[in-house]
Amino acid sequence: MAIVVTVPTVLLTRPTAQSTTIAEPNTSSAIPSTVIVTSTLEVTTTNTTSTVETTTTNTTSTVETTTANTTSTVETTTANTTSTVETTTANTTSTVETTTADTTSTVTSTITETAETPMRGTDVALTPQALWSPNGTTVAGGHDVGEELNQLNRPHGLYVDENQTVYVADLGNHRIVAWPAGATSGQVVAGGNGPGNQLDQLYRPIDVIVDRSTDSVIICDRDNNRVVRWPRRSGTHGELLLSNISCYGLTMDDRGYLYVSDTENHEVRRLNVGASQEILLAGRNGTGDRLDQLNEPTCLFVDRNHSVYVSDSSNHRVMKWVDDAEEGQVVAGGNGWGSDVIQLFYPRGVLVDGMGTIYVADENNHRIMRWPQGATEGLLKVPGYFIHVVEGGTMIFSIR
Repeated sequence: MAIVVTVPTVLLTRPTAQSTTIAEPNTSSAIPSTVIVTSTLEVTTTNTTSTVETTTTNTTSTVETTTANTTSTVETTTANTTSTVETTTANTTSTVETTTADTTSTVTSTITETAETPMRGTDVALTPQALWSPNGTTVAGGHDVGEELNQLNRPHGLYVDENQTVYVADLGNHRIVAWPAGATSGQVVAGGNGPGNQLDQLYRPIDVIVDRSTDSVIICDRDNNRVVRWPRRSGTHGELLLSNISCYGLTMDDRGYLYVSDTENHEVRRLNVGASQEILLAGRNGTGDRLDQLNEPTCLFVDRNHSVYVSDSSNHRVMKWVDDAEEGQVVAGGNGWGSDVIQLFYPRGVLVDGMGTIYVADENNHRIMRWPQGATEGLLKVPGYFIHVVEGGTMIFSIR
């Protein structure tokens, strides 16, 4: 059992993100985000890309200039951002002689991003140009099945926090384990006291997210039919958030709303945790394959517009439910179960990048599929079950 990270490599010429390795493409539309374009000028922009290409024929030129003390200011405004470059040149006389053959040059840029609110929803830093490596790196587990701190037993849901710590729903060990970046063993942050229904226990937890506003982890405690919250650091027991729910997947939007899938009632709920307000968001009409129905929904993703993407598992499709819509839209699969590129077979993990491309963990086909926005068929990527993307674009997925 291992959680693997695969890293695609992309070579970009300005306009896009920096050179990356599988999932380290650094173009993002995360909200809010700061993008630093580094070359000779440092500016702050949002989602800005540019390419400078010049071609010069054979030329010989001599330029002689004498420049007195001069101060010049260049002011540029890019995407509501203003930057000023000020230079002072002392008395100088220079002669430049150049002979240039036919040349084409491309200026590339390096883009670095920071996201203030890393979470499983809202925005994902992946680019469609990413090239995917067939080999991954184990970042948690990988020492056979077991209950030692360097082992996992049927890992399921994943979450990566702002420090690159990987949180794993270690289902078979009835615990949540945190693996700091580069660690060779994990730390139990919830459960770990055997299977049970007490508040210091979990019973087959299947998903986990981090709520930074309360410095806590929120857990789908599946076989206890509840959602619980534990302190992220040094917690000895949890508190009950929802009961009598066959929860499977969790996500949270930038407003702090919690989304939970209920597989037995074939619906998705949205909860305002602080106000204890809950609404039925999707699948209000029982089980079925109509656009206003779901059939055993599992994993969830919410985008910046608060549209919810649902792995409608037993309908073998991914549905998109726009905020407050009465019915959803099929955005991947929906052509019965199977292994063709137009099909899915019990989809699980789902995420969406800033371009609207959908990534689906297609469980029974043992693959992760990429569905560009509006596409009628998917593209094969790598094997996996649950998926999560780290800030900076690294995709992490669990293999059971």
